[in-house]
Amino acid sequence: MAQHRTFLTLPSDRIGALIMGARRRVIYAAPSVSLEVSSALINVGERLGAGMVSVVLDVSEDVFRLGYGVVDALNMLHERNIAVRHADGLRISFVVVDDEGFIFAIPPLLVDGGRKGDDHPNAVRASLDQIERLLDAVQPGPTNNSFKPDESASANEASECAGREASPLLDRAEIGQKAATRTQIETIDLSY
Repeated sequence: MAQHRTFLTLPSDRIGALIMGARRRVIYAAPSVSLEVSSALINVGERLGAGMVSVVLDVSEDVFRLGYGVVDALNMLHERNIAVRHADGLRISFVVVDDEGFIFAIPPLLVDGGRKGDDHPNAVRASLDQIERLLDAVQPGPTNNSFKPDESASANEASECAGREASPLLDRAEIGQKAATRTQIETIDLSY
């Protein structure tokens, strides 16, 4: 990607390639996730360690009904133990990889899935100040691996979050304060 561009075309394969180049951290927040992005998040999570990859999605049936993502991609994250935090109604997206960030729109696959090419920008390069604000909105405070299970989650679902430090810092997060539960993900899987 050209460093000088402010408006960019950022399809799933480019987002996946950007994520694969991570050396320190990745934060991905969006309505949902594609297979390319899911695979990249899994690979980077294994390479950098799970605490260095944060994923915030709207884990609900509406997202898939509207065509924002692929259920199989969400299931891949779940099966490979990539923690996903839930942000109900999230429709704007951003990705931060190391010190580079982009704010972008995921076009619904049902409406705009066939558009290709660099002449259809869907992303804006974030400034360093914006990147820091995005990081603080998702991961307030000094830790990068703080997760809190949903209080209504069963003991099994709470243990699913084992190894992810519960933290009052996530209470201050603007989006994704609670981990998506196994039941949430499986309910979506059963409906599609």
